[in-house]
Amino acid sequence: MITIRKIYDSKSVLSILIVAIALGLLLNALFSGIERLIYPEDYYDTVMKYSEEYNVPHHLIFAVIKVESDFDRRAKSSAGAMGLMQLMPSTYEWLAEINGEIAFTSALYEPEVNIKYGTYYLQYLYSKFGTWEKALVAYNWGEGRLQNYIEENGYEDGDYTEIPVKETRNYVKKVLHHWEKYKELYK
Repeated sequence: MITIRKIYDSKSVLSILIVAIALGLLLNALFSGIERLIYPEDYYDTVMKYSEEYNVPHHLIFAVIKVESDFDRRAKSSAGAMGLMQLMPSTYEWLAEINGEIAFTSALYEPEVNIKYGTYYLQYLYSKFGTWEKALVAYNWGEGRLQNYIEENGYEDGDYTEIPVKETRNYVKKVLHHWEKYKELYK
């Protein structure tokens, strides 16, 4: 008769489980840390301040900053948009005038000013068009272009994939993706 020897004992199994759990936790922390480097919360206090003031989801603000400038406060587009949220100087000047403030174009490179007016503009577009998706379309494509498109084509459901401009469709898709990542990472 063949006897089978017990090659493990409960202490060995317990030790292996503890090591496996610790390794799993370590890997999870490592991946979470890497994702948090990819999706930073730079300017957190400023984002939170204007998120609350203008009732715009803070994860959305971070997503817009991520897509627009990747947190480079000195970013400038070929079209002339400036700063973290890539505001056009003319939009900033108009918004500052509405708020009774004097606009200095160079101030768009200051995170406080850029986030304030970028967030204010997102809220304005949301109030006008009714959904964050439409607000993002208008933020990228232009308020007037979206308004004309709605008047000529409808667009009641606001599905960004209906927009005829590929750049805008890609932009909205990226922002929505990053918005979800921010919500997932920073619950």
